[in-house]
Amino acid sequence: MNYRLLNEVLIEWNESSKEDSDNIFLKSEDIKESFRYFVYRLDEKDKIKIFNPDYIWPEFKKYKDKVWINNKHVELDDNGWTVDKFEPGEYKVYIKDIDKVIDMTYMFFNCIQLISAFIPNSVTSIGEGAFNSCSRLTSVTIGNSVTDIDKRVFSGCIGLTSVTIPNSVTDIGACAFSDCRALTSVTIPSSVTSIGDGAFRGCMNLKIVYVEDINRFNQIKFKGMRSDPRYLEVKVIELKK
Repeated sequence: MNYRLLNEVLIEWNESSKEDSDNIFLKSEDIKESFRYFVYRLDEKDKIKIFNPDYIWPEFKKYKDKVWINNKHVELDDNGWTVDKFEPGEYKVYIKDIDKVIDMTYMFFNCIQLISAFIPNSVTSIGEGAFNSCSRLTSVTIGNSVTDIDKRVFSGCIGLTSVTIPNSVTDIGACAFSDCRALTSVTIPSSVTSIGDGAFRGCMNLKIVYVEDINRFNQIKFKGMRSDPRYLEVKVIELKK
């Protein structure tokens, strides 16, 4: 049949089967947020590790049955892996209700297939080690409600090339970006008042730190010799207002 003139589809919603339907369809309120994907990449046919449940079991149970890959609902095992294998390629992963998550502590620890992620606005503190050892993570969007980046959040993310920290953040924890070897630039807003020891330790390719106000940057409480990125001999550049 020719569907070129099709402009409306009606799906009858049966509240009595709501629980089952939630595992099949994304309703309109979900679709509004569906552009907020996590992206995973496979180089060979394999399962996808969405979460790391070792540290977040109570939270993991909330989201275990709320995962869609390329708009198809998928089943996860108790170790956070998809039950089915996928062909090589990039996959958009939508996690229903992820905007309601509060604590991301070690939530994606060692999910080495993850290449792009976002921090929902519901999160005010990115918990310890949230993306620790996500070695292929290259892009991250941090929500503007985050006030605290805890210790080791991005430690070992050796593919991360640049980070813009929103002006809601006041504290950056110890080793937050340690061993991010590909990191070449970071933007630190004037809202930051404290940076923990070793926050940029091992960032051997960090060349530029962008700041809003050099005087405010100088007033940051650096907790340890290697909390100040200038020990890496980077250029601190004040952004033009």
